[in-house]
Amino acid sequence: LLLSAPDIGTAAERDALLDRLRADTRVDYAIADRRARVQFVPNDLLYLDQWNLYEDAGGIRMPAAWDAERGRQGIVTAVIDTGYLPHAELDPARFLPGYDFLSDVFNDNDGTLGRDADPTDPGDATLADECGDGGDATRSSWHGLSIIGVVAATTDNALDIAGIDHRGRILVARALGKCGGLTSDIIDAMRWAAGLKVVGVPLNPNPARVVNLSAGSYEVCSVFEQDAIDEVVSRGVSVVVAAGNDAASVNSTSPANCNQVITVAATNRSGARSGYTNTGGRVDISAPGGAGIDAIPVLYNTGPTDPADDTVAYALGTSYAAAQVTGVVALMLARNAELSPAQVEQILKTSARPFPDASCDTTTCGAGIVDAERAVAIAATTQPEIPTPEEPAVGDGGGGGGGGCALTATHRQPDPLFALLLAWSLYRLLRTQRRRAAD
Repeated sequence: LLLSAPDIGTAAERDALLDRLRADTRVDYAIADRRARVQFVPNDLLYLDQWNLYEDAGGIRMPAAWDAERGRQGIVTAVIDTGYLPHAELDPARFLPGYDFLSDVFNDNDGTLGRDADPTDPGDATLADECGDGGDATRSSWHGLSIIGVVAATTDNALDIAGIDHRGRILVARALGKCGGLTSDIIDAMRWAAGLKVVGVPLNPNPARVVNLSAGSYEVCSVFEQDAIDEVVSRGVSVVVAAGNDAASVNSTSPANCNQVITVAATNRSGARSGYTNTGGRVDISAPGGAGIDAIPVLYNTGPTDPADDTVAYALGTSYAAAQVTGVVALMLARNAELSPAQVEQILKTSARPFPDASCDTTTCGAGIVDAERAVAIAATTQPEIPTPEEPAVGDGGGGGGGGCALTATHRQPDPLFALLLAWSLYRLLRTQRRRAAD
């Protein structure tokens, strides 16, 4: 029997009426009628293959998150990777002017001498042993295209895949090329993306709020990396990095062992640990990276060396897990732009789903599997942090994630400003000592 109660105007009045009905012995049960809403489900052709977005076991629960937030133009996501490549699934109107930070002509591979304002990916294919490491020949990875697609592929257009952030702006900083990239280039790309000044490069007028970095080198976090991360985070920018794909300790990969980054490990379709992922106490959270035949659909290009035709590939890796977290962070910030990087990280951890089996726990794979619905909901109700006076940051090297692209340690170069700053510091110190001696 369905009853209408037009005189009931508040939840308290409704509940009181229900209590009276339930107290009547002639009434089996009494419940309030509820309004159901259809969750946003995109019509993209391969959406059903994107188990990582919607399945309860191993997915990140995007449909319910999209019902609350699908992105805002004011939130800029920076992708530091192999660069941008046009694709039918990428809307050019969403892309801000990017930059190519590759300073080494060999790595750059685009026919220009050093850095320039074109972040287009020309391809990073290599011949056997071309990187000097005895490796086999490789085809172009189009890695940057794939990462960008996970975050921002055009959604609900009856084509290919659905991206996570449907409206945010994308900023591409190219810092990886043939045989990887220099750490100094990556540092400059990260600082530029945050709106900080980089010598010889025009200031970025569109600072990012979240940076995705799915690359790493096999060593400890350097002072230069940590200083750059600290500076970027102090500007209100969240830095999301991949834990790495070596089935090893995340401590062995930088920026896995840097402070203040959000490190992402990979899980499979059942929510268990992917066998290849790096793990350890410095991992902050996990997200689907796939395993075996259950891979992640990503945007790709058919060209083995140079760009050719648009396509979709099925890939595995912590890079794609990190890209999903990056997209979720963009939606969190769209819901509440006042969130600090520390709040973003804490909400991701607080809202994470527990791991379903013993292959992952909080000492190896972070706080749990990212839950987009809960993260966006908590973000909406989180109050801004009260600013506190800044204290000198001490980079002790810990707390982050690495990635799927290895950088050669022999190519590390110091920040050119470091020597100047060191000389100035020594000058000030000596001058102060002389004054004290005179006094």
